[in-house]
Amino acid sequence: MTNVFVSHSSLDKYFVDLLVKILEYHYINVWYDSDDILIGDDYKESIHSGLINSDHLIVVASNNAVQSEWITKEITTFQSNITDEKRIIPLFIEDVNPDDIFDGLKNHQGILFYKNMLTGFQTLLNFLGKELLPTSDRREKQDRRDSDRRKDSSDRRKSLSQRLRIGLWKCYSDKTGEGKFDKYDLVLSNRLKVIDTIKPELDKYKYIDDNQQIVTLSQHELDKITYDVWEELGPRDYLTAIIVIECIAEKIINQYDVTSLDRRDNDRREEKDRRN
Repeated sequence: MTNVFVSHSSLDKYFVDLLVKILEYHYINVWYDSDDILIGDDYKESIHSGLINSDHLIVVASNNAVQSEWITKEITTFQSNITDEKRIIPLFIEDVNPDDIFDGLKNHQGILFYKNMLTGFQTLLNFLGKELLPTSDRREKQDRRDSDRRKDSSDRRKSLSQRLRIGLWKCYSDKTGEGKFDKYDLVLSNRLKVIDTIKPELDKYKYIDDNQQIVTLSQHELDKITYDVWEELGPRDYLTAIIVIECIAEKIINQYDVTSLDRRDNDRREEKDRRN
């Protein structure tokens, strides 16, 4: 999963908020500081961790950015840990000299958002290995009603998957108080905590396996799923809470067809609870 850090002036928040929403919609982890940070404040450890653990640094280039000493600090920190795979990506929302923002920034290929914002987002997401707002493929000579049904079904699945991801994180965050980019340790106690905290959210959905059988995500099944995630993430030196929850959601979505519980399912569950 790609991680990006967005370096920007707080005066460009109108653009940054849109940028972050679009990136997160396409399952890209984004670190950015939404609050004003004054020069002279302590350099927050969380910002430092976010920078060194990001795959790419996005710099929102504008006249406001020219005045930002904080952007200079962030680029400097990122450059000190840069590798061949990591990139600095200037996004120009105004026609400015990149070297006025940071000496040498002009050497990094930028994207001219101020000329065409739609093309800008398409170019950025293409670089990050994504397609802007992808739609279902349509085959030639296909009945329109069948196509519409398939599209509606695909849209519902995407919507449910997104809702599940958001719901799992909210459920976990509300119960633990942890932030998205808090450092996470893959220890047994944390795995048990994940199972306990996200189970109520998972109970809101129905899960269908490859044999078209409805599966109950019991504690035992969740134990197996989280164990697999722990094994896959184990080699990584640094993890954050949101990455772990996203990986669990991704494994569930890939393993089952996730659907909403209908009213009859809820009625049966309530009836069963009353009998118990």
